Amino acid sequence: MTYQFLRAGEIIRGTIQENGSLKTPLRSNIRNVRLVGLITERIDSENQSLPLSFTFLNLEDGSGSVQVRAFGEKKRQMVEAIKIGDAIMVKGEIGKQEERFYVRPKIARKLSFVDELYNRSRTILSYFLRSI
Repeated sequence: MTYQFLRAGEIIRGTIQENGSLKTPLRSNIRNVRLVGLITERIDSENQSLPLSFTFLNLEDGSGSVQVRAFGEKKRQMVEAIKIGDAIMVKGEIGKQEERFYVRPKIARKLSFVDELYNRSRTILSYFLRSI
């Protein structure tokens, strides 16, 4: 499975096509994405009577913010160690509810400082190469 590296701002400016994929100003037919950013907000379901538990993480990367929505106990355990202020990498599927895009994570992990520097330099390089 291929994950396309996107910035949150690209996702926000995108539209959902009839086949359920995302179309951005620069790309089309995107279903699986890889995002890197900082967690600025975390919401956990506290009501145990709900049929499905959830955790919402707000991921911000400087170009915008996208919500990461982990539903069910297995997905919640995957994001359990992630806290506000952590740099993370998420691989998952794009979804849209009402007018807000979100990512359903398949993989989510904290990044080390070196990982974060690498990802930021890679992003800067990709924008530089597009402008040439």
